[in-house]
Amino acid sequence: MNKTPKLGGTWGIFSGPKEPKKLNEEDKNSIKR
Repeated sequence: MNKTPKLGGTWGIFSGPKEPKKLNEEDKNSIKR
């Protein structure tokens, strides 16, 4: 079990719901741009 970078799905399990929420916000920013 090595510390891997944020992969979204995999990391989401460790970070919990906080991580996916951040990804969603970033997605919204991408769409706004």
